[in-house]
Amino acid sequence: MSPRSRRGPPADPLDLFHPAVAAWFREAFPGGPTPAQRDSWPAIEEGENVLLVSPTGTGKTLAAFLVALDATLRRRLAGDTAPRLATLYVSPLKALDNDVQRNLERPRAGIAAQLGADRVPLTTGVRTGDTPSRERTSQVRSPPDVLITTPESLYLMLTGSGRRALEGVRTVILDEVHSVAGTKRGSHLALSLERLEELVARAGGASPQRIALSATVAPVDVVASFAAGTGRAVRSVVVEARKALDLTVSSPAGDFRSLPDGFAWGPAVEAVVAEAAARKTTLVFCNNRRLAEKVARKLSDATGTDVLTHHGSVSRPAREKIEKALKAGELPVLVATGSLELGIDVGHVDSVVLLESPKGIARGLQRVGRSGHLVGETARGLFVPLYLDDLFESAATAEAMREGAVEETRPPDFPLDVLAQQLVAESVARAADEVPVTAAELFALVRKAYPYRALLRSLFLETLAMLSGKYPRERFAELAAKLVWDRATDRVTPLPAARLAALLDGGTIGDRGTFRAVLQDRKTAVGELDEEFVHETKEGDVFLLGSKAWRAVEIGHSTVVVEEAHGQPAPRMPFWRGEGLGRTGALGVRIGRLKRFVAEHLEDPALNDLLAARYATTPDATAAIVGSVRREVTESGGLASDLCVVFETFPNDLGDPCVVVRSLFGRGVNLPWSLVLSAVLREETGVDVETVASDDGILLRTPSAEREVPLERLARIGPAEARERLLAQLPNSPMFGARFRGNAQRALLLPRLRSGRRTPFWLQRLKARDLLQSTRSLPDFPVVAETYRDCLRDLWEMDRLLDLLARMESGEVERVLEKRRAPSPAAASLLFKFVAVYMYEWDAPRAERDLHAVAANRALLGEVLGEDLDDGLRPEAADAARADATRLAPRRMARTAEELLLAIMENQDLTPSEARERSTGEGLGWIGELERRGSVLLVRVAGEERLVAAEERGLWEALAAGTLSREERDRLVLGYVATRGPATAREVALRYGLSETDVVDSLERLRLEALVVAGRLGGAAGERRFAGARLAESIRRKTLAILRGEIRPVPAAVRRDLVARRQGVVPGARFAGPDGAERALGLLRGLPLPVAAWEAAILPARLAEPEPDALDALSARGLLVWRLTGEKELRPARMTVFFRGEGRFVLPGAPAPLETLSPAAGALHGALALGGASFLSDLAGPLGLKADALVRALRELLLAGLVTGDGFHGLRELLRAKRAAAPREAPAPSFGHPPSRPALRAAEARVASRLGFSPRAAGPSSQVLSGRWSLLGAPAVLGEDLHPGEREEAWARLLLARWGVASRRVVEEAEGALSWSEVAPAFARMELRGDVRRGEFVEGDGPLQYAEPGTVEELRAMREARDEAEPEEGLAAVAGSDPVLLGLDAPRDGWCVLRRGEAVVTLSGGGDLVVGKDAADRAVKAAVRELQGLLRRGRDPLGRPRRLVVAAVAGREAAGSPFSTLLEGLGFTRDGPAYSWRAL
Repeated sequence: MSPRSRRGPPADPLDLFHPAVAAWFREAFPGGPTPAQRDSWPAIEEGENVLLVSPTGTGKTLAAFLVALDATLRRRLAGDTAPRLATLYVSPLKALDNDVQRNLERPRAGIAAQLGADRVPLTTGVRTGDTPSRERTSQVRSPPDVLITTPESLYLMLTGSGRRALEGVRTVILDEVHSVAGTKRGSHLALSLERLEELVARAGGASPQRIALSATVAPVDVVASFAAGTGRAVRSVVVEARKALDLTVSSPAGDFRSLPDGFAWGPAVEAVVAEAAARKTTLVFCNNRRLAEKVARKLSDATGTDVLTHHGSVSRPAREKIEKALKAGELPVLVATGSLELGIDVGHVDSVVLLESPKGIARGLQRVGRSGHLVGETARGLFVPLYLDDLFESAATAEAMREGAVEETRPPDFPLDVLAQQLVAESVARAADEVPVTAAELFALVRKAYPYRALLRSLFLETLAMLSGKYPRERFAELAAKLVWDRATDRVTPLPAARLAALLDGGTIGDRGTFRAVLQDRKTAVGELDEEFVHETKEGDVFLLGSKAWRAVEIGHSTVVVEEAHGQPAPRMPFWRGEGLGRTGALGVRIGRLKRFVAEHLEDPALNDLLAARYATTPDATAAIVGSVRREVTESGGLASDLCVVFETFPNDLGDPCVVVRSLFGRGVNLPWSLVLSAVLREETGVDVETVASDDGILLRTPSAEREVPLERLARIGPAEARERLLAQLPNSPMFGARFRGNAQRALLLPRLRSGRRTPFWLQRLKARDLLQSTRSLPDFPVVAETYRDCLRDLWEMDRLLDLLARMESGEVERVLEKRRAPSPAAASLLFKFVAVYMYEWDAPRAERDLHAVAANRALLGEVLGEDLDDGLRPEAADAARADATRLAPRRMARTAEELLLAIMENQDLTPSEARERSTGEGLGWIGELERRGSVLLVRVAGEERLVAAEERGLWEALAAGTLSREERDRLVLGYVATRGPATAREVALRYGLSETDVVDSLERLRLEALVVAGRLGGAAGERRFAGARLAESIRRKTLAILRGEIRPVPAAVRRDLVARRQGVVPGARFAGPDGAERALGLLRGLPLPVAAWEAAILPARLAEPEPDALDALSARGLLVWRLTGEKELRPARMTVFFRGEGRFVLPGAPAPLETLSPAAGALHGALALGGASFLSDLAGPLGLKADALVRALRELLLAGLVTGDGFHGLRELLRAKRAAAPREAPAPSFGHPPSRPALRAAEARVASRLGFSPRAAGPSSQVLSGRWSLLGAPAVLGEDLHPGEREEAWARLLLARWGVASRRVVEEAEGALSWSEVAPAFARMELRGDVRRGEFVEGDGPLQYAEPGTVEELRAMREARDEAEPEEGLAAVAGSDPVLLGLDAPRDGWCVLRRGEAVVTLSGGGDLVVGKDAADRAVKAAVRELQGLLRRGRDPLGRPRRLVVAAVAGREAAGSPFSTLLEGLGFTRDGPAYSWRAL
């Protein structure tokens, strides 16, 4: 870089500037430049690339800007008035951009005053996602001198039409560079800066100067190199002066055990209120948005004032209003997340409260630095921990902050997803400028960016090939090419769709799945809501956002229309998924050091003073820390620290062995370690291991394990074994699929925006799942390899884990092993954190843990990680695939001369003995025949004779003469590995007498064209083998087939067969004995089924012997209760049965509102409430209701689900009776004939009325409705009160008993008494206890299914069992409304006969008979006979005749169908074109 000036540094650094600039500065800052400004200005003025590292509030931003502003001012004053963007300021936050623009107004106005002008000839502009399109267009036409922007907006300018405005950039200021350098966002920015360099160079400009600004960062040289780029000189200016810190680590109590559940909400809020009362402005930082909203609510309640929140989901106008009020000193308390963490000017803040540890040292410095923000002021920070581990973390953080130590910042190593996006974007930009670009030029460009300095050419070409259509679009639409790479010329050009993808889906900030909350004008935004929270919200719900209560008015595609809901009680607290911060490994080491320090000084009387001096702890905090360490030392067998890891095993309350590993090194270490430990434990015990990891340790549970937990084996796992196991287990981790989705989005494979609308988050997940499944068979897919790297290197701290294991192996870190009868106090705290962690279950079904090992090309992954990895393919699968491809498999061997010719052509060349091996008959004779016909030739290759196809003579002559062209050599090499692979390059070279170098060259070229796959492919370590793409695909399929043998879900028919047998509808499985009906009904409790079907078909189908009075008998014994639900009529109503005392379990929580009842029904309800179970006739008089009015009132109560009867007689009578019409006189009997029954009843009623008697004896109620009636809310019906969660868990067990496998689909389609959201937590708890397993057991039921272990094995055994029974055996006849038909399209008003879960025959209510596929006549005959048996066993409560009518068979009239003889043989009689049969 050419320096701007060669002047030596002046005595006064302000002499470097124009007199007007220097005069303004001296007037504005009488104290003179800060050390940051004084030390950096000479280097900046010289034009050097500079990294300025200085604490917050030391004038870094002005230090960078003032030189650039001075240069622009000099240019303007010299007469250069052409608009040119000279200074580009890039910051990670849009809010910081607006803040900087406001702050630049002060020097502009001051310099103008010094010049005696109305305004200084300096223009500024802001370009972010919030900038209006008109303003963006204006910035391109007339660029400002200074443009303030974000990394994403810079990328869009470079890719779109705005890049012309960037051609004159001379200075790039990178603010808060530490916040992006260690992330993919930083890698994206680094590539954008190199694209900017290239753009400026093409326009004839000099390389722009880069000035990076950062708070305390380490290592400085790495961040400096990141900012400057590969190979560029950079000067690091580090201001050693630390900002004065006043830190206090408080504690709500001297012993957290005295707090409810060990959690300090109440005292924490009191501490914040006390701090705010003592200060003018207090800023409270929380680690996530949900906690911020909760804290603001509690503070508002405690102070009686509205405490506001500031976070990313609060709307931009609201945030700006809050920032303005904060800067003006109008807010005594503000609760915020990281949105106020970076260098925004927040004005004067007296104190910062850290509610919970900030989870990182640098983050703590940034947050506390918001107070005392001006130069020379002291920053005050108060740590308020919420639980005991949080206290240790806070103390360790305070110590590190005082020392000025921060975590290391390490840029990611060449993230391939970011590379893919920027390749597309740069190609689009070059094409728009009509500047051709080659792959070599692109490779050289990206290698200049520091994160890509070590990018291998093979990885670059693989990524470019992915974008250029290497993978066929038929696999997945989004894999369609976006670029054209002409390998002959090396030129890269974009396809038309590439520009749209690059502009709409660019950047690295993934879609968080949020809905905009807007007012009813649909324009004014109030914030953002998590998509999952919105899905759990219904219109009318009230929730908090921005510390205000809002009511959801309308929920749309991507917005929620809201209105203010002042004063609403208990509004819901929103949540945002994926916000949890994990402790850094460096902080974990400090926590371990703290614990070890306390343990070593427990008997030191000065310990409390030492802690207070070193860790800034209050007396209560000191007492809590010392007491906790003392208990851990004396009661827990070992103290987990930076030099000790404790392994502890004990049985839990259920007797299941548990292992706790107390490791303080954070989730980045403990999460991958837990995968390794669970894999070893699963092998050693033979059971599935349930695992959860936190910042403080790992918990492993082995339900039903019979072998002893090998604690010594777990503690002895070394780094080499851990690395290999981690690679094998990684795809099973809950985050693998989620990270893959984000990486695929960044690589422009999953569109986020189309037609101005955001793709719903759930659809993005679905498409990501499909893409992941599709790419499992694409071994070189870069995004899969990137996801491995992303998880191992960015998400987790794999290197720290391997280092820890190595130190444990060497003895530097102690291993303490302890077997206990109960968990130690230290381990017990981890048990509370044992929660389900499989949130993204589709990413890694638990039963498929071994399959994912073959998902990625391990050779490609090895290049990314620098290691030689196994690809997981089975050698036996490779052998089988090769045998198929080369026609060595018996079913593929040649049976004729013509087939032998085909074998020779497919194998390319065969020796005579190889040809005979592939023949079933006279191979030698067939060879002679083919030679005589001239179909094959005998040629000599590599010293042996080969048979080749005559049509390929030219190829073999060229090989013999040594004149093979490159294309011919490629074809020869491909022909071999396509059938006889996997093979090494040496094997191919020996086969054809070629040089190994030439073979490798051909194989690499074929690999880039997706014709050949490279890797171990089932071979030994260190051996790179090659196979044709189709052959490799066959090897993978066969490997998957081997692995999937026991884990694929069963068809729905198998589950239906299981349910049919469990519920007793299959002969041989039906319920018998005195309690048969009771046991059958026990599996049907709570199911709403048609009221008439219970006696007609549901119960008879399940009983071995006919029991027509079973329901009456159970009711008479006081066991059974029934409940109706419907609207207006009884006959279409549905009935639920349950046992007495189960009402609280089965009945809905809230009964029907009584105010909706008619007066008569309300009166009847009141009478039953007062008198208990009553005969209806006893109530007519007191209620003053006529019989028909009383019956109508009873019907209303029955349909509302409020009343039941003590038997079924009365219900049957109601079902059979017609709706009451207006009463009329019975006709007088004719003379000479006895009176009819109606006439007698009418006469009796008239006499009773005249005599003043009760109409009981004469009214119809006493005749029609027998039995007593009572309210369902009676205590005897409801039973005892349930404990929290008891109802849900009882339902969960019933669902498992009823269906075998429970899932959302089963509950939503078949159950009516509860929702999936009610019962899902119970299943999760049961899974944690080992009572059930979770997985994908039944096809079509979704990924989240629960079943008992025995059921899973039963399903698989049923699937694998050979069907040796006779076709007419195992038939189950049921009504079309029977629950066993779940998922089967059967007529609900008809009948169905099942066999092994499949329909043999179905008969609709209209008489249409449908015969199942491949059903033999005798099977159909047996099925109809079974159906006749069901009708004989049942009875119709409506009193209708029991009959079957067959009007049509497969669409033809029954009378003329081939089944007419069969029906007649079964007793059916012809009735016109139909056949009918009646049960006797």
